[in-house]
Amino acid sequence: MRDLRGNRGTSIVEVLVVMVVLLVGILTVVRLFPPGFTSVRHAESLTFASRLAQYEIERWKNNAANLPEGILPISATPPIIVLNGQKPGPPIDEQNATAFRRIIGETTRIPFGGWSTAPQSGSVYILSFAPILDPSVGGQFAVRAGDLSRRIFDASDTEGPDPWRVLRLYQYGIDYDDLKICFRTSNQDRIFYLSLSWWEQPSGGQPELRTVTNITLGVPGGTADWINFGPVITGMVQQDATFIGIDPYSESVSRGFVRLAPSDGWSANDPYEYKLIDPTLGIVSFNPLGYVQKEFGQPLQARIDYDILDLEIIREDRRVSAGTTAPYRINLTLNRIKQTGVTVLPDGSSYQGLHPLLIRDDVLAVDLESALKIKLTPATINYKDGIIELPATVDLLDSTGATVATLPPSGRNIRFFYKAEGDWSVQFQKAYAQYDRDYSGGALDYRGYAITGAPPHRLWFAACNANNTMSVDYEYQDSDGHVRKIVGESHRASDALDAYGGVPSTYLDLKETPVRIFSVIGISARARVIWRDSERWRHVDLDTTLVRKPAE
Repeated sequence: MRDLRGNRGTSIVEVLVVMVVLLVGILTVVRLFPPGFTSVRHAESLTFASRLAQYEIERWKNNAANLPEGILPISATPPIIVLNGQKPGPPIDEQNATAFRRIIGETTRIPFGGWSTAPQSGSVYILSFAPILDPSVGGQFAVRAGDLSRRIFDASDTEGPDPWRVLRLYQYGIDYDDLKICFRTSNQDRIFYLSLSWWEQPSGGQPELRTVTNITLGVPGGTADWINFGPVITGMVQQDATFIGIDPYSESVSRGFVRLAPSDGWSANDPYEYKLIDPTLGIVSFNPLGYVQKEFGQPLQARIDYDILDLEIIREDRRVSAGTTAPYRINLTLNRIKQTGVTVLPDGSSYQGLHPLLIRDDVLAVDLESALKIKLTPATINYKDGIIELPATVDLLDSTGATVATLPPSGRNIRFFYKAEGDWSVQFQKAYAQYDRDYSGGALDYRGYAITGAPPHRLWFAACNANNTMSVDYEYQDSDGHVRKIVGESHRASDALDAYGGVPSTYLDLKETPVRIFSVIGISARARVIWRDSERWRHVDLDTTLVRKPAE
């Protein structure tokens, strides 16, 4: 009989041991993949962020004539005020991730335009940021001409000629104590915009400096009197606080453009008119008279102040390749585009469009040459990969939704708006164009600076200016007693904050002790791209030096 012991099978214990060893090995290998996937995803996000930041900087370098005077942080809920004490970060948190969205003084010469009864008639201009927060739902929107020159008067002084008879058209008179203002008499109805800061005393606290921009002052034709703006200011004082007074020299005043309805006709004698054609796409139209109008000897310029609706709405300009055939393929920078009814938000709710109350679209497109919306219904959108395919022809729609033209998109410049998973946002931060010296010794607003005695060469700024770069022209006295002048000495304001005027503030230290300062100019700009990685905010910053280029 054969010996069967040499053919013994594998026992159940041995099988289990082998399975355990294999399982441990497999689990070890599997555990290596998530960090790898995370690293790949993070590298991809950094690439996307760097690309978006570079695009934003290049966009403004190519449009330096339209550069805003400043971009300010504002409160998220009404009453919407400027947050002078909001540090830009990092670190990035829920507050400063979406705060810097008030555009001050985006500037354009009135474009060439024609007379028409169409909604987009006149001299059309497309804002650099959109969608905007419509003033009808709490946003600020003001179109201003150049700043007027200040003259200080005593409104109670009845001796001598009335101020409104001696003022020039480019001047205004103000009485800080009585909170009154006046302008040169004119037969034409006008509006003016007043921006200023005031001091108030909270109950049981330290005095606070608060800032408001663009108070509207309507001045009927033939007005020959002081205008009392006091009730407007005191009405903004916080509850349980006492109004102290206006911060002297903090105000700026400018002639305002009158807003017309899109269906209104342009007047034949007032170039200071505009229409907000489409707040979603950021389309503004001006009276064509403004193209030939002179103001203070220069071509009329409009400075536009407005609030961005939502910084998480990504804006990208693309030129459709010419000479190709349909479908025309557009590759957006980001993938995983949010889709209505499909994308699940972090709170578990379903995505409802770019803005649940105002914009229900997933993607918006505007033709930059005609300032008309492109109908995307026949287009194919690949949400996962961020690809849009346009058909052989597209419909161009006016602000009423009516089709104006149908044409091939080949060779045209198109601006796209969309949102991407990860709460991506692109911010543009800019140092204020011109800072004015503040002598009050208290808290500073966004455009003020102060000098302290210790150290004697330190300049202080509001916290919202942290990390901005300023150029200073000043005189100092050398060791031999000679007065020397320095032009364009540049410094970056501190990231760390210290106390000035009772509140955390940023600062810079000049090389010499100034005996006279001629100008302090903001020269820095920053493109910041922010996104969420799980519950953590991440960001990429790209800094440059950028000042407004004179319009040609």
